[in-house]
Amino acid sequence: MEKDVAVFTFIATFVAMVVSLLYLFWGSEGFPFMWVVYLSLVSLIAGALNLYVNWKAKKNIEEGKKKAENLFYVTTGKKADRSETIIRPTPKYDCLHQGISGKTIQVKFWAEHEAYKGIMDMTNNVLYMREPELMLVYKGESTTVWKEVATMHKNGMPKKVVFYDNKELPHRTDYLDEKGTLKKGSWRRREGREEYWNPKTQMWEEH
Repeated sequence: MEKDVAVFTFIATFVAMVVSLLYLFWGSEGFPFMWVVYLSLVSLIAGALNLYVNWKAKKNIEEGKKKAENLFYVTTGKKADRSETIIRPTPKYDCLHQGISGKTIQVKFWAEHEAYKGIMDMTNNVLYMREPELMLVYKGESTTVWKEVATMHKNGMPKKVVFYDNKELPHRTDYLDEKGTLKKGSWRRREGREEYWNPKTQMWEEH
């Protein structure tokens, strides 16, 4: 709905500008002045509606984040020192596998110097925690990452899988076929080096 209102606002504003220019060129006799007034009013109303929808969406996200903080304590027994919403939309793969059908937000928590991630089901007030993994991203140092299935094949198998750290930086991307086999283009950051998957040799190689 937010996108529809934004598009409508843009179109209405554009039309109002065009009509205003036509009026300036041809005058009120050649082009009724009242049309300029009507279209300007439509543009203003659409703009106000757009602002309201955006404000309502932000308010809902803030309310969802507060509920997620409470559920985080119930789920983990730890009180979040702080939290923030992750801008990326919840992947369809997660919604299907968790049985989520309503609105969701992804939330990141910090508690006791550790980061956690979860999916907040805002419709049913349920928090699903993501399982972290360790990767040797930098030499001699394990980095905590979280796997996200960004896109799926028609058969429901993961098509693109991305591993993000607590700063939302990707350190590995897997491109998979419908059987789950790694494809060309897959890459990872390991011990400070970037490696790419070679389907012919079935090995990770530096470029």
